[in-house]
Amino acid sequence: MPSTSAVTSNSISRKPIRKSGTLKAKLFADWSVEIEQSWQRIRTGQPLYESGFFDPEYFKAVTRVRSDVEYVLYYQGSEIVGIFPFQRINKFTGQPVGGMLNDFHGLLTRPETHIDIGQFLSTAGLRKFQFHALQTQPTEAAEQPCKQVFRTLACQHIDLSGGRTKYHKWLRQHSTTIRRQPQKTRAMIRKLGPLKLEWDCRDPAGLDTLIALKRSKYQRTRTFDILGVPWTADILKEIFLTRTEQFRGVLSVLKAGDRIVSAHFGFLCGDVLHYWFPAHDHQYGRFSPGTQLMLELTSPSSDTEFDKIELGYGESQLKDRFGNGVSSVEYGCYSHNAKLRKYDQRKYLIRQALKEIPHKALLKKIVRPLWPNLGKGQFR
Repeated sequence: MPSTSAVTSNSISRKPIRKSGTLKAKLFADWSVEIEQSWQRIRTGQPLYESGFFDPEYFKAVTRVRSDVEYVLYYQGSEIVGIFPFQRINKFTGQPVGGMLNDFHGLLTRPETHIDIGQFLSTAGLRKFQFHALQTQPTEAAEQPCKQVFRTLACQHIDLSGGRTKYHKWLRQHSTTIRRQPQKTRAMIRKLGPLKLEWDCRDPAGLDTLIALKRSKYQRTRTFDILGVPWTADILKEIFLTRTEQFRGVLSVLKAGDRIVSAHFGFLCGDVLHYWFPAHDHQYGRFSPGTQLMLELTSPSSDTEFDKIELGYGESQLKDRFGNGVSSVEYGCYSHNAKLRKYDQRKYLIRQALKEIPHKALLKKIVRPLWPNLGKGQFR
């Protein structure tokens, strides 16, 4: 169950160490200095873990909001060579830390270390671990009998390493929407006033505005209100307050005159920005302020500090419009029980089929008032 109390550091569970070949595994109940030091050592120099979702600051922010985060550590002798963080949503079921808010997750280990995921399940005492954006890696690509992949999902990103001028030229060539945006923006300026981008806004009221805009969209589109679950908004606020040399929460606000027309909250890790929670004021939607915000963030004249924007998995017009690179993640589960894996796969396929039925918008109008908490189970 979620908790608002912070997790005490250096508290280690007394679970027995389990052996797998030359590796041993042990369950830690809480974050510790030992974990953080080993984490940074394992992660250093591995592009696979460049996302802020693999940064220790993300995990520390979650543990300040929830009390159910745990870690299985793999040892070779006295050295930690693998770390698998998870969130225990009930006694026998685990999920990524931060649940469905987590856009990249999985095992952390060095390329030369082979890890048995089945040992993770046994050490943690889990019947299954549910993943929805699993980073695949060579060390885990070897046979894992406990793994069931339901679907491989595309993850789009914006690569600016070739230069922002070149990227904007590519945008204009590949998107009629982008070519039309200057006309919409001029109309917005005439109606509301000049544009101003605040790339790294430090006003907490701005984050409150973004959360309100995002919740309004969920209600308007009859989608489950993710940010209506207290711990989810609390994680955003914790990350907003996090500022280290390597990782910080970033709120970007686009104003027209004195009105916030669009905003985005995510986090910057190194030179990678994770595009996480965008929102815009619906009454100005005809001006496409969300598109303009992205153009401002990637503009050659902006003072933003990244070379890549991770857009995450899933389909959206914005991702299709701006993404110029793609990777992949996996949706599925780990379990020793083959019947349980197949059962979860069937449930997933049924949910996907329901999402693709005709007249879905009309169905939402009927279903959401009758079952307003439909979907809440994914945000326990």
